[in-house]
Amino acid sequence: MSDLFGASTAQNLITGGDGAKLYGWNVLNSANATVMDVDNASGSGFTDRLGIKSATSTSDSPLTNPFVYQEVTGDFDVDIYLYAVANGGWQGLICRCPTASAGEDFVGIVSNDSDNLYWTDFTNSSNTYGDLSSTNRYLRMTRVGNTFTVYRKLNPGDAWTSAHTFTRADFAGETLQLGMYLKRLGGTASTQVDYFQ
Repeated sequence: MSDLFGASTAQNLITGGDGAKLYGWNVLNSANATVMDVDNASGSGFTDRLGIKSATSTSDSPLTNPFVYQEVTGDFDVDIYLYAVANGGWQGLICRCPTASAGEDFVGIVSNDSDNLYWTDFTNSSNTYGDLSSTNRYLRMTRVGNTFTVYRKLNPGDAWTSAHTFTRADFAGETLQLGMYLKRLGGTASTQVDYFQ
């Protein structure tokens, strides 16, 4: 599938609160979003996209950021296009382990409100990250065994550039949460994701 955010999958993801939604989607921290919407289902104006808005300050640890995800096990290869970056926030693609006992655990590639990319590795709520000095909005994450790699590119036809590799043996055998999140820092933060494939 190349477009999971079109008219055929339109839905208001806030309806019913956290948990499973249509077409394999799940949401977390919906109470901290004013919009979590696929294809303008709630009148949000996010046509043919996933849109998330938040007017509530949120955090990475514990994760209180609005998060739209699919559950995955085993290897995967997924990419997204950040159509619009947040005003007063961070957004991007993360893969999270929901069973961490010592704190928040996820890896990802995220953009700040200045349209600059970072890789991020939360392990037991301790964040290691790297500034990629890039405005690329095409983001990709792969998993092969215990190795997670994030990539970026500027244009649709460009080759993917590896941004960082994580080794996370602690994720082995777990059902993980793979998707898009929005962290609000100030104002009313919003993000739009054009596709998830």
